[in-house]
Amino acid sequence: MTSGTLTPLLKKLELKGFLKRKRSRNDERVVMVILTEEGHNIRAEAIEVPKLLVAKSKEVFSVHEAAELRALLNKLLDAIDAAHGVVNPEDIKR
Repeated sequence: MTSGTLTPLLKKLELKGFLKRKRSRNDERVVMVILTEEGHNIRAEAIEVPKLLVAKSKEVFSVHEAAELRALLNKLLDAIDAAHGVVNPEDIKR
């Protein structure tokens, strides 16, 4: 992720009260990102989302269907990576 991508995202999260940014005293190029109490709360909620999705998917999909879906989603992600110039999609951990 480039600073050009990250900066607007951090600004939005800061405006929503999820984090604070603070410049390093030693190096002005370095910006420390600190979660606020609200940021910690939303992080705790966000961590539960994948667990809920996995649990729900086990109710909806068979093991075979889940494997097929995973393969199709990985194929889609590879196509998106290629469209955005990612040189080797295998370098990205999924």
